[in-house]
Amino acid sequence: MKAFNYSDYSDNWSAFVSDFNQELKNLELPIKFDSRIHGPGEITSLRAKLVGSALEVNLTYENKKKQPETRELKAFLDLEFITVSDTDRQLLIACQYAFLEVFNQRVKLANDKAQQEAAIRRVQQLEIEKRVKEHKAAEAKAKRIKKNTERLEENKAAYLEKFRELLASKKSLSVSDEFYYSLGWLAKHSGTIKAIVPDICEAEFVQYFGTEVPFTKTEYKVGPGGWISQWGKSFTASLVKVKTIPAYLEQYLNPKRTQVTDSEYIKDLVDNYGFQFGKSQNVEAIRRSVPAEYLPHFEAGYAA
Repeated sequence: MKAFNYSDYSDNWSAFVSDFNQELKNLELPIKFDSRIHGPGEITSLRAKLVGSALEVNLTYENKKKQPETRELKAFLDLEFITVSDTDRQLLIACQYAFLEVFNQRVKLANDKAQQEAAIRRVQQLEIEKRVKEHKAAEAKAKRIKKNTERLEENKAAYLEKFRELLASKKSLSVSDEFYYSLGWLAKHSGTIKAIVPDICEAEFVQYFGTEVPFTKTEYKVGPGGWISQWGKSFTASLVKVKTIPAYLEQYLNPKRTQVTDSEYIKDLVDNYGFQFGKSQNVEAIRRSVPAEYLPHFEAGYAA
């Protein structure tokens, strides 16, 4: 801001104030500078107060001696302070502190505004990052579903063929005392014997076992998350919780030893030894499948 010298205005205080306010306006400062004048002379009072976000300054300038004044009155802007230079230092300090209050208020408002704008930008940035992340996740999911769908179609024929091989297989069992002991034990301690059949294998299962045999049908599909249906073993037999299991059966159990999961073994039991899919077993039908010489071993296993 340029310096203003009152002496340049030939004691025209109104012109001085007008030019000074115009300069403040040009600088876009929220300040109003006003005065009450009783003629050229000494400053008798200076008052400054906040009016909203602006500072209003009132000066009384009087000439008690009715004599022309040659003393200069200067006003200039220095780091947002408007300084009125005069012999009365007390008035000068009062004016500076008043303008300092406005300056601090403006700084606070500017800082608050900057923080608000920064917070808005951060929220906007987070929203953008979230949308980008969601878009990438959606793209990855779409690619996964597409890839697995292609795999599903490619493997469908192979999966069906594998199921047909299971139905056509006959496990080579080592018929022995241990085998029939385990058969008796299993006749007593087996829970549900379940057939898990993918929908693409349903016709083959029904053709082999008949329409009266219960089974659990599952879909051979790609799920909404992109996963492919998995069943593991097709036939399982759950075991009633017991402390000891015949050593012969260990080879056919899952790692937790809670199920028989060897599909070929279970199929052989159903085909040749009177076991059936479902929640209960016909012990007499199983017993009838046992040769006479092995009945003692079967009964021992059943009694265990």
